[in-house]
Amino acid sequence: MTQDTLLLVERKRKAKASRLKSDDAMAEYTELCKRVKKSARGDKRMWIQQQCTLIEENHTEGKEREAYRLVKQLTGSFQGS
Repeated sequence: MTQDTLLLVERKRKAKASRLKSDDAMAEYTELCKRVKKSARGDKRMWIQQQCTLIEENHTEGKEREAYRLVKQLTGSFQGS
């Protein structure tokens, strides 16, 4: 996650405590929830794109073992060590 997303999460935590006090606070909390989700989705897309670039680089350099390890990690069949 990027620093911007982490800052949004922190703001959302603070807004959560005061969301029941007024309608404006509830609206702010709802808006922050939407922004956090959107930012997290963007971060995930960016991370996946970086991983795909790394896989392509490994293939061109002949590092097949590393490339296939990353593919397994992205597809969800990665067991770890």
